Amino acid sequence: MVIDTLSVPTQYKREVIFGENDYKKHKKYEELTEYISGKINPAGISYEQVDFFLEVAELSAELEKAIIETQGLFERAIKISKKFGTNQQLLDAYYQYAWKAHFWMEDFNLFEENLQLAYECIASSTNSSKWEKVLNLVTVHKSYIRLNNATSTIDIEKIERNMLVKLDEIADDESRPSNALTARTHKAIYKMTTFSDVEDASVVFEELHEIFKNSGNLIGYPFEKNFQLLNELDDIFFEVDAYENLLDYMTEQSALIGGEVKGALLNLRRGIKRIQNGHPYQAIKYLGKSFIPLYKEESRDKFILALKAIAYAYESIGLLWSSRSCLLLSASLITDNYWKYDEISLKQVEIYYSLCLTEIKLGKLAHALLWYELFLIINQNISDGSFGDKENQQVDFYISQLILNTDLKEINRQSNIPDELDRLGLFVSSGCLKYALGYIEDFEREYDVIADNDFLQKIRDFDAGFNSQGIKDNHDKRGVYTSFIFGCTIEINFPNQSPFIEFSTNILSLLESAFATCTIDNIHLKEAFLIIEVIADDEGDLSLSHEINSNSGRLNLTINCSGFDTSDFRIDAQQKITNEFKKIVFDLVPELFFIKNTEYIEKMIFEDAAFDRAISFGACIKAIENVLGNDIDQQIKKIYSTSAEKKTYPLLRDKSWDSEFPKVLEIEDINDPHLEKEECLKRNLIPKI
Repeated sequence: MVIDTLSVPTQYKREVIFGENDYKKHKKYEELTEYISGKINPAGISYEQVDFFLEVAELSAELEKAIIETQGLFERAIKISKKFGTNQQLLDAYYQYAWKAHFWMEDFNLFEENLQLAYECIASSTNSSKWEKVLNLVTVHKSYIRLNNATSTIDIEKIERNMLVKLDEIADDESRPSNALTARTHKAIYKMTTFSDVEDASVVFEELHEIFKNSGNLIGYPFEKNFQLLNELDDIFFEVDAYENLLDYMTEQSALIGGEVKGALLNLRRGIKRIQNGHPYQAIKYLGKSFIPLYKEESRDKFILALKAIAYAYESIGLLWSSRSCLLLSASLITDNYWKYDEISLKQVEIYYSLCLTEIKLGKLAHALLWYELFLIINQNISDGSFGDKENQQVDFYISQLILNTDLKEINRQSNIPDELDRLGLFVSSGCLKYALGYIEDFEREYDVIADNDFLQKIRDFDAGFNSQGIKDNHDKRGVYTSFIFGCTIEINFPNQSPFIEFSTNILSLLESAFATCTIDNIHLKEAFLIIEVIADDEGDLSLSHEINSNSGRLNLTINCSGFDTSDFRIDAQQKITNEFKKIVFDLVPELFFIKNTEYIEKMIFEDAAFDRAISFGACIKAIENVLGNDIDQQIKKIYSTSAEKKTYPLLRDKSWDSEFPKVLEIEDINDPHLEKEECLKRNLIPKI
């Protein structure tokens, strides 16, 4: 403006050349500006709307608007992120402001200021993806100082030193292998900026080669992203043998991954088609085959889809523990975006809701309430939440039915639960529980109705698509869970504490998954019951062993485990447990099944990838901790505990509310593992061989 107005002679004049892409950006800029000024409430900006303010600032810079205008937009985006956004959104605002300040505004002091703020924003973070942004800014800073012989106004050496220490800490945490390898990758690439001779970088490429080899089975490691980054360095390092070897390996792996994923997607489509056509067993086969090839960062969304699809197939044939395991891993992978980028989404809402329903169907009321509360929290914080009264009513009905099918002994343990249900808006469930506990007058007064046993009986007996057998939360020192696999009732008892609770649920999931397709594979069961006992010892190193016997007339499996420390659950420990699980399955096959032809067994295990679809213990236990935290035991105790904030309702009844009109048991309800086989034969509950 000054140049044009005052006719100041100059050899340089900054001109804005408008291209097709700039037109699109300008249109987007105007649309966002209009939306922000007209439709956003400044006093109640949502999580998703925070991103619009930063996007407008970035577009302003890219469209070469006046510097003072762009700076104002970035300052506004930072203030909005601080007040209404997440830590990731604040980091993004600092990062983009620093980047634009250096490469567009050419203001190095402003760049340094935002570099410092970005570092302070994540100084305590253990997430390698966040540290990548600070590492990029530090790299730019040191390059500028070196090339321009400039003086820094911030303590860049301290920032660099602390950054590298933090990356070392993350890299040493093998309980989060993808995060650890990503940190090692960032640090290795950063080392290259310190070399003056390209040949000195050989040691870095050798280290990266090792990292990429170790990343093969990790879904959280960004292989393709790092491949593209290193590929861009070809003009600099093309004469370095270690670089060439690394690129050859990565090119080969990229092609291999591409081929595997392509084949896996075909199996995924076929599996989903089989579900749509009403063939769940065939669907399980195809979907299980897609798991390993899709278990990569680049195909994360497809893998999550495969998990959800097979979970649906498992549930449709009554294998709820397998369905739960798949949903858990899916929930963990979806929640990763929250831990990495502080993002919440509708996908989280959907998967937490599905897990809540699954836990109800398994009788795990406390776990269901944890998932439901998380569902409510996320749903309330996203603007496109499509869940509401319908979902609340469904959960309320399912829990009401669960309560009304619970025996008096277990109802007695629910005396502190009514107020928990009220707190979550599950008022019908709360009323049913108060009634089951004997508070009939409270029930009638609060709901302004006359207690109607006929109506409650209809709720109890309503066919909701699954057989509700009451609350099965464990309160004693040892817990018990059961599964029913094609005529065989499996009961597992275990120490009622973490990690043995999830360990035991995973045993059931493993057996359900491995034997899910027996009914169409000409493999027939010969045992009506399998009793599993988990014996734990906290001392010593990690070890796992098992023993099978049928001395009592029933098939018994004893699993001895010791040294379980999930806080330090490395890949080698997870692999050790997975290998023992495979041995258990192999040893159980001849005990549980008639083997007329070993080809059927080989086909089930190897060709149909039965083990691939059996989610590993390590994945499941870390999955639930990744979402609900590592203090699940304490959270459940809090639900059942007394407190000043909630009222206790001691049991008033001396017999069940429906003792005069008990529920008529279905055939499968009589499959009690404590019944003798001869008694079951008398009742014609299992076929005579």
